[in-house]
Amino acid sequence: MHRRFIRIGIVCLVFLFFLSPLFAGEALVSTDQVTGYTIASYTFNVKGKTKEFALRNAIVPEKEPVFLSIEALVENLDAKKQTLDNKRIFSEVSYTYQLASYAKGVAYYDVHFSIDDAFTMLPLPYAKYDNDTTGLRIGMKLYDKNLFGTFADLYMVGHISQGNGGLSGWDNREDYLEMTVSSLPVGSSFLDFSFDYSNTKNSDSSGDFSFDIDWKNLHLFGIPFSINPSATFNPSSDYQTWNPTTLELITNLGPFIQSEALYSLSNQITYTASSENIYTLTYLRQHNLSLFSHPIDFNISAETNATIGDETISSLDLGTTLGTGFSLPLSFSLYSSLGAFLHYDPSLNPIGYSYLFSSNLSRSKINWQGNFRKGYSASLTYTTDIYPQEEYASSQYWQLEGHATWFLFASKHFNPSVRFTGFVSDTKKAFLPSDSDENLADYFRGILHSNKLLSADSDTYVAVLNMNLSMTFITLKNFAHTYASPFMDIGVLNDPDSVGKPLVLATAGAEGYVIFDKFPSFPIRGSLGVNLQDVKKAIDHEISMHDVEFEISIGMGLFF
Repeated sequence: MHRRFIRIGIVCLVFLFFLSPLFAGEALVSTDQVTGYTIASYTFNVKGKTKEFALRNAIVPEKEPVFLSIEALVENLDAKKQTLDNKRIFSEVSYTYQLASYAKGVAYYDVHFSIDDAFTMLPLPYAKYDNDTTGLRIGMKLYDKNLFGTFADLYMVGHISQGNGGLSGWDNREDYLEMTVSSLPVGSSFLDFSFDYSNTKNSDSSGDFSFDIDWKNLHLFGIPFSINPSATFNPSSDYQTWNPTTLELITNLGPFIQSEALYSLSNQITYTASSENIYTLTYLRQHNLSLFSHPIDFNISAETNATIGDETISSLDLGTTLGTGFSLPLSFSLYSSLGAFLHYDPSLNPIGYSYLFSSNLSRSKINWQGNFRKGYSASLTYTTDIYPQEEYASSQYWQLEGHATWFLFASKHFNPSVRFTGFVSDTKKAFLPSDSDENLADYFRGILHSNKLLSADSDTYVAVLNMNLSMTFITLKNFAHTYASPFMDIGVLNDPDSVGKPLVLATAGAEGYVIFDKFPSFPIRGSLGVNLQDVKKAIDHEISMHDVEFEISIGMGLFF
């Protein structure tokens, strides 16, 4: 009997031992005992070609934060979903989460994302027309916003254009071919490359060729390394000589440890054939510096120009820069820097020196809600370059440049938006000071590039306001949504005919665009705008209605 009780006891102990994990899964923890909430794991279910590593790179941090409430954790997951929605390459993104375990007062959750890919590859025969610079253009485009499912971008285009607004027909036909791939993963590195060719009929050469290869996150002896060669050629008509016009190589090494400090080194060398000039720019940056526990940036730089065959360099600029940034309320950020520079030019005496101060206030939070957008972005940059010496006073300047885009609200049927772009300076600057490739005429829908009022190379101030009222138009169920958008563009700049007086320009018109349900990344837009000053002159019988300036444009992409 005694042995029987012993056997029963052993069986019960074994039974309880195997059941204990089931009871352990129901941790007896109250809400008051939970001090944090975090994510233990992510899983993904993708219908399409998107690779899991691309999704993880986009939304999974190296170290998960611990949130003080479940609401904060859910808000973080909503932000991750919005990040994927903003890529405009998915037809649906959703997630679920469930409690996985408790440990030391922290609740751990498993998160599962379900994702349906949209069609991201679009071969598109197309025709485009504008009466400004292009005339009639006929071509073929190939887009892929999610190349091989890696979030890389592919863009290929080939077209022929009349040029000159079509005024000369096809006599000076322009041919163009381009291929661009960006952010293509190659192992742990990323590759950007582009190639383009352009040629004008009856020209003396075989056109212009250029390429640009930028390979990032390579490793050289265990140190991060990137290399970026690029070149432009203008070969002769018989291709016997290729005539390089520019050759450039940019490299970046680091960060790397040297003397117990963390540095990175970047170098650029550019050859320009027309002037036989060699330009170099070198930066040495030190990382992980702080002042009163606040991180700061520090670099020293050397910039040179030299003409091949000359015994001395044409110019040498040496400098050092300190900078730091701050996070501000309402998701704004502020970054300021101060640099001191020496400027050597063998033709000038004495050696010049200057102080460069720059400060940027910025904020960006614009999200897609269906085919409409909501939110705003803003950037305000002040720059001044101070030359204390009288001999160099003409080089001194200050400028203030601002950008702002605001999508006021996104209702079921309306999505009004405004964009401001402008600058003011004490010296004449090209539009825009921060991007010389920008053209002021591109900011007016209804004024042509040939308009002499916009022909000035520089101004002391320019301000342009673009206003749209996007609204739903016709919905083709399960196929496409179309939209209409009345617009007005207003600009203020120097009047080239009256020194010191402002000139106000205004255009108005309407846009129409279509977004296909399966191709949300590729809107097609048509626009008709007129110059309101000319309309007023026509009403006052100063010009005929036939002389009213107008612009027609049909192509891919939204205006902003």
